[in-house]
Amino acid sequence: MRPSVHKFFSYYKPYLRIFILVLACSFITSVVTLVFPLLVRYITKNVLEGNSSTALGEVYEVGGLMLVLVAIQNIGNYFVDYKGHEIGARMESVLRSELFAHIQKLPLSFYDKEKTGRLNTQFVGDFSQIRFCQLSDN
Repeated sequence: MRPSVHKFFSYYKPYLRIFILVLACSFITSVVTLVFPLLVRYITKNVLEGNSSTALGEVYEVGGLMLVLVAIQNIGNYFVDYKGHEIGARMESVLRSELFAHIQKLPLSFYDKEKTGRLNTQFVGDFSQIRFCQLSDN
């Protein structure tokens, strides 16, 4: 693995357990989302075309199941959004700290050659790009 990729994955290491939980919740919410059309198809094909005396009871049962799935989906989405953002914010904090430490170690001659305003603009822009990528993934 290339050193830059290895360095990037090292930022996930302290948050690996919660990151895996976020991925698991994301998978669960995706599966729950895919179950809804199957339940609707079950109601329209099997329940409504079958025995009409028990149809209303089955519709209520499937509707109750759908409400439970909506609750699971909302809790999962909340966890993915909240904890996913928390991981991203903590990783960004570590990146900022490392960048600040690196900038502090540079010789003063570096700042004589470079414009500090351009450097600050570059840093802010790069971190904004990282933050935008994190937000679009969630």
